[in-house]
Amino acid sequence: MSDTLTKIRLGLLILLFIAVSYWPGCAWGANEIAAFAPGVTTAYSVVRQADGDVWYVAGQVFEVWGTSGRTAADYDIALTDKSGGMFVGDFDTNVAAQYCHLVTHYQEGGAPADTDPVIWQEYGYWSGTTWNALSVNVTQISGDSAAADNLEAMFDGTGYLHDTAPASRNQIAALAGGVTILQAAESSTVTNGTETNTYVASQVHDATEYIVTDDGAGQGIDFYLQFDLGEAGLPVNVHLHGYYDEGTGATNSLAIQAYNVNLAAYQTIETLANANAEQAHDIGLTVENVDSSEKVKIRFVQTAQEASSAMHINHIYVGYVNSAVTAAEISDAVWDELVADHTGEATFGGEVQSLDPNLTLIKAVTDVMQALNTTVSVADDANSFTLADGNDVNDFYVGMTIYVQDATTGDWASKLVRDWATGGVVTVDTPLAFIPEVGDVVVIWGLSHFPIEVLNEIYLPRDTKTTTVDDRVAVGAGGTTGGTRTLDVEGDDPP
Repeated sequence: MSDTLTKIRLGLLILLFIAVSYWPGCAWGANEIAAFAPGVTTAYSVVRQADGDVWYVAGQVFEVWGTSGRTAADYDIALTDKSGGMFVGDFDTNVAAQYCHLVTHYQEGGAPADTDPVIWQEYGYWSGTTWNALSVNVTQISGDSAAADNLEAMFDGTGYLHDTAPASRNQIAALAGGVTILQAAESSTVTNGTETNTYVASQVHDATEYIVTDDGAGQGIDFYLQFDLGEAGLPVNVHLHGYYDEGTGATNSLAIQAYNVNLAAYQTIETLANANAEQAHDIGLTVENVDSSEKVKIRFVQTAQEASSAMHINHIYVGYVNSAVTAAEISDAVWDELVADHTGEATFGGEVQSLDPNLTLIKAVTDVMQALNTTVSVADDANSFTLADGNDVNDFYVGMTIYVQDATTGDWASKLVRDWATGGVVTVDTPLAFIPEVGDVVVIWGLSHFPIEVLNEIYLPRDTKTTTVDDRVAVGAGGTTGGTRTLDVEGDDPP
C-alpha cells in the first residue's frame, strides 16, 4: 500500500513539475531574465516590443495591452527571488528572434495587476535561445549592414570615401591650404604578365598583395593602375608599399612611370631595383599627370624577360588636393553671368539690371553714391523741370551731376545742376537732348564724385547781371569824348 501511495505521490509531483515548467503552448529557457530590485519581495516580467505591444503568454502572440480584457496576469513571466534584490526567470522561447524590452514589475498584491509599478527595464536582443541585454549588432547599424561597413572603413585604415558622407573628400580638400586626399586604384590594365589577386588587393595595407608576374612569354612585365581623383583633383604624389623581385641572378630593374597628358606619353618617375621585402616609396606628381577626366595612370614596366620576376604591390594610393578657384573662374561665374540669372533685387547683379546697357563707366546705382533718386513730376522743358522729391534748401544740389533716363525709350543724359529751387525745380547747365516726361528716372550724384578743387575748375554757365556806367564828359568844339561801359556785378568786363 505504501509503495502504491509513494508511486501516486511521485506521479503527482511529476505532473506538477510539468504543469509548472510547461505552460500550455509555451517553452521556457533557463534564467535568461535577470532583474535587480532591492527591497522587493515579489516581481514578474513582461516582454514588450518597441511599438508597445506585449507578449500574450497563453496566446503566443504580441498584442495591444488589454486586448479582449486581458490584464497583467495574462502577460506576466514569473520570477524567482534569489535574495539580495535579484530576481531571475525564464524567457519564453516561442518569442521570435528580435529586439525588445524586458520590463519587470513589482507585484503589490496577490496576483499581477495593471497598476503594478515598473522597477527594472532592459532593452536587448532575443535570439530565440539567448537574451543579450543592450546588445550591439556589430554587423548592422539600425538594421543596415552597409552603414556598419562604412563605419568600419573609417577606422581600419581604408577611409570612408563616399561622396555622400557628412563631409565628402572634395569638401575636405577645399579647406584653406589644401588637405591631401588619398585615392586608391579604381582599375588595372595588364599588357604583359600574369595577375595574382586583383587590383583591389592594393587598396588596403594588409597581408594580401596584388602581384603581376612575368609570364615567360618574352615580353617582361607591363601594366598600369588607374586612379580617379574626382572633381577638380590635382595630383600631389603616389605612395607605394611594395617591391620588385627579379629572378635569381638577374640584374635588371623595373620602371615606375606616370602618364604625362601634355607629352601624351609615359615618363619614368622612379626605378625599382631587385628586392625581396616590402619597401615604401613616395614619388611626386604634377598637374601634367591628370587628364581631363580627372584620371591618373601609374605604369609598372620591365621589358627584359625574367620568367620568375614579379612586381608586388601591398598598398598604393595617389594623394591629391582640389584645385583652387582661379580669378578667371570667379570672373566667369560673376561678370560673365547672364543678366537674366541675376534675379535678386538686392544683389549686385539685380541692381545692374536697372541700368541702361550702354552705360560703360558706371555700372551700378547704389545708395552710397546717390544724393537723390527720384522721378520727374512736372515736365517743363529740356533745360528746367520739376522733380517729385528733393531737399528743401535752395541751391542744395548745385554743382552735382544729374542723370535723367527716359522711362519710355530708355535714353539717358547726364548734365550738371545749375540751379535748385525749393519745390524741386532743377535747372541744368545745358538743355537735355530730350524733353523730360513725368515718370522719367532722375538720379543726382553726390559731390564726393567731384572734389571741390575739380568743381572750381568747371565752368557753370549763368545769367550775366550787368550795369551800365555813363562816363561821357562835356565836349568842346572839336567834338565829344567818352561814352558808356557795361560792367557785370563783380565790376569786371563781361565775357
